[in-house]
Amino acid sequence: MSKTFAALLLAMLVCAGSANARVAGAAHPHKYLPHCAQGLVSASCTCHAGASSHYQVCRAGQYCHTFDGVCRQ
Repeated sequence: MSKTFAALLLAMLVCAGSANARVAGAAHPHKYLPHCAQGLVSASCTCHAGASSHYQVCRAGQYCHTFDGVCRQ
């Protein structure tokens, strides 16, 4: 009986852990995008303002301004 309970408990913990991992990854999908260089962007990336934590996601065709971390047309 205790082996069955332990196996059931382990299965529940594994399922709960994988569900939390999926939710956490979905909260910040841009987390894994590369950093943009100054200037015209050819693929999606994050434009960072120097060493600060301010950034914006740039799409292809926009300009990344690393002074303030903003993308513009």
